[in-house]
Amino acid sequence: MQQQRLQRHEPLGLLITTVRSRIKQTVGALARPFRLSPQQFWVLVGIAESEGSSLGQLAARHHVDQPTASRVVMALVRRGLVVAGDDPEDRRRSRLMLTPAGQQLA
Repeated sequence: MQQQRLQRHEPLGLLITTVRSRIKQTVGALARPFRLSPQQFWVLVGIAESEGSSLGQLAARHHVDQPTASRVVMALVRRGLVVAGDDPEDRRRSRLMLTPAGQQLA
């Protein structure tokens, strides 16, 4: 029986999909009491880890397109968890920062 388990190989893609699904379920369960979606949770954590990053940098880091990142960030802005401040080096760009409520939640 032990030999059969060792000889059987699961496709790597299936294993990755399963792990990704479990992580999403776990994060969703942990974020739900705070009224956050899993995507909002990851963006909040991402901003906490690299505060002052631009929307484009955040989108690239989370492997999402800019419109998706923008929608998630705007939801967090409406909740008072994130603010978009001016970039002193480039007036066209905003820098994302957590509010005190966002810092406490993160």
